[in-house]
Amino acid sequence: MNGHELTLPERINESIAHWASLWNAPGLASQVTVEFSSRMIRSLGRCYPERRLIRLSWRLTKAPRSILLEALCHELAHIAAHELNGGKNGPHGPAWADLMRSAGFEPRTRLRYP
Repeated sequence: MNGHELTLPERINESIAHWASLWNAPGLASQVTVEFSSRMIRSLGRCYPERRLIRLSWRLTKAPRSILLEALCHELAHIAAHELNGGKNGPHGPAWADLMRSAGFEPRTRLRYP
């Protein structure tokens, strides 16, 4: 990091590239778009696998880094599972859970943040 703190977009891009490489889906990093929405009140994230779009709650911009990264990984794993397995096994199925575990996160379906 050369002694400087990464900006939020840099941190997001770096994390996506790391997980995509880990999951043997290196092209995924350049194909995914991440947006923050002020309209997301009830959930922290949502993804649209066919569009390769991740939408995160604006609240995550102020959240601890660990919460932001887990929410981002959760949504990216949906896209990766869809890409790697054709969307089989449902959104929180075994393929998705395996991706989450390999990234170092517990594959939970709910993440609470005020």
